[in-house]
Amino acid sequence: MFRLKPKENKFFVLFSKSSRLVEEVTNCLSQAMNSTTDLENILAVANQFEQEADSVNDQIIDELKKTFITPLDREDLFSLANLLDDFVDQTQEIIERMYVYQAKEPIETALQLSRSISLVGASIVRIFDMIEDIHGNQQELLSEVRKIVQAENDGDRLYRQGMAKLFSECKDPIEIIKWKEILEHMEDCLDHGEKMGDVIRGVVMKYA
Repeated sequence: MFRLKPKENKFFVLFSKSSRLVEEVTNCLSQAMNSTTDLENILAVANQFEQEADSVNDQIIDELKKTFITPLDREDLFSLANLLDDFVDQTQEIIERMYVYQAKEPIETALQLSRSISLVGASIVRIFDMIEDIHGNQQELLSEVRKIVQAENDGDRLYRQGMAKLFSECKDPIEIIKWKEILEHMEDCLDHGEKMGDVIRGVVMKYA
């Protein structure tokens, strides 16, 4: 049976929970970069957050199926839910690659990209804490989107410079292979963050 309205704006509660799982898994990535001797335990925690994110995403989709009048357009809610879940997946995959490849001392570019990913995670939390009142928080929401875009732009530059440095300075071909793929996954994660920012900006402009 359809409900006419979502009870107590349950969508926004679920989005807030999902955004915090994004932040938690980005914190795991930071830990992985600073404690490569404990990658197995850090990955286990990241896996738990990834599973929780899947569960929250399922709850959002279930709410969409049974709610007739939604607070935002159905397609916007669906897109945002999946983008949040995918961001958690992509961040978890970076940690998984580090564990599988038994990555040791992180190269400087990986540390810098990790910080950019953490900045995106923090902005995502702030956005989904404000998105229930788009009209009242329009400027603040757009400001956080700009931070995400800037982090992605900085990430592109760091990625290009880091890859060039990796191939010119690293003498171990195995280490080149390891960090090349890890850096690619990190850059993809930031690209995904920018995609989410674009969707959020579109939602803000539509409803503000």
